[in-house]
Amino acid sequence: FRSEIEASASQSEPVKKMVHAVEAVKASGRRIVLYQGHMDLKERQLLPLAEVCEAKKDEWQLVLLGNDKNDSLIQLRRVCPSLLYLGYLPAPEHLFVTAACDVGVVSYNWESLNSIFCAPNKIWEYSKFGKPILANDMYCVQEIVERFNAGISVNFSDRNAISAALDALRAEYRQCAVGAHRLYESCN
Repeated sequence: FRSEIEASASQSEPVKKMVHAVEAVKASGRRIVLYQGHMDLKERQLLPLAEVCEAKKDEWQLVLLGNDKNDSLIQLRRVCPSLLYLGYLPAPEHLFVTAACDVGVVSYNWESLNSIFCAPNKIWEYSKFGKPILANDMYCVQEIVERFNAGISVNFSDRNAISAALDALRAEYRQCAVGAHRLYESCN
């Protein structure tokens, strides 16, 4: 990946600033929970995750990368003032931020057939870099993540389950990172 866009991305000031912001958070000892994609709370259940990250802000930093839809960022900041919103990066430059995170969030809406059938795309982006995945319990995502031990799937409306999942991902980080690599290598 890096060799494909290194010349253009290494010159991109927005990429440098975003990666630097993520690395500064990591230098403080906190782990990065990254949600990348469009932020639309009608389609993505992110408020409970944001609340949990705020409660665990000494350990975890919620980072958002993507376009804000329907003023979702305003609602997310209300429950998680500590969140870090990086803005938008076009593909494939966003993968530099993906590579710098610790855990990737995958959240899809049960009512959207488009989401159900397109669900795996973020899984491949996170697993390419060996990043454990925190996913909602949509069957198609849950089955893949759990089969490879690439992360944890939980009900994203259950704050206790999200909190326990973050604790487990911290404790089992290395095993889930290896599982994420295995997941990525499972398909050509």
